[in-house]
Amino acid sequence: MQKFVFNFSFSRNCLSLDARCIGMEASQLNKEIIIRADHWKRPSPNLISFPLSKHITTAVDPIVEYFQRKGSFLSFHFRVEIATSNRETWAKNADFGGLSDTLRNVSTILQQYISRGGKSRNVYVASYLPQDHASFKALKEAVPGFIVFTKFDFFPQDIEREPTMTRNMMALMEFSVLERAELFIGNCRSSFSRTIALRRNPASHPSVWTFPCERKYR
Repeated sequence: MQKFVFNFSFSRNCLSLDARCIGMEASQLNKEIIIRADHWKRPSPNLISFPLSKHITTAVDPIVEYFQRKGSFLSFHFRVEIATSNRETWAKNADFGGLSDTLRNVSTILQQYISRGGKSRNVYVASYLPQDHASFKALKEAVPGFIVFTKFDFFPQDIEREPTMTRNMMALMEFSVLERAELFIGNCRSSFSRTIALRRNPASHPSVWTFPCERKYR
C-alpha cells in the first residue's frame, strides 16, 4: 500500500491559527479558518458551519483521492478508546459503549450496506488508539470482506512524536476524511460523530450509528 509523505510544516501554521479561533463569531463564517476538535457535550454550531482550512483538507486530499480511484469508501468513527485503553482518562466517566457491542453493531451495519447494494469494501477507521492496538485486529476479524484502513496506512507510524500533532490536530485531519465518505458510521453519543453527521448531506451521504443517541448525550 502506498504511503503518503506528510509535510509537518503545515501543522505548525494550523496550530497557531487554531489557538486564535477560540470564540469565533458568526460574522467570520465566510473565512477559511481552522476549527477546534474538542468534544463538547453538544455539537458546536461553529464546528458544524465553519469550513475547514485548506491546510487540513489539502493534507488529507491524497487519502480521499486514493479511495475515489477505487470508486468510493466508507468511514467509521471507532469510539472505543475509553473502553479499551487509558489514552483518554479525561473522559473516563463517559459511556460510548464497549468493544464487543461496537464490533457487533458495525458488522450488522456493513452487512445491511451490502444487502442494499453497496459496492465499496474500503473502510477508513478513525480512532485515537495506537497503531498496534488489539481493537484494530478485532475489528478486521469482525468485518470479513472489508478492507480496514487507518491513518497509519497513510501517515508516518510515529506521527504522534511530532510536537504539533496533538490529539485535536489529528482529529481535525481525520474529520476531513470521515465527512467525505459515501457512508459514515459514527457513535451518536459522541459529539465528534454527531458533528460530522450534521455536516453531511443525509440524502447523498448518509450517516448511521453504532450506538444511538440518548437523552443524557443531547
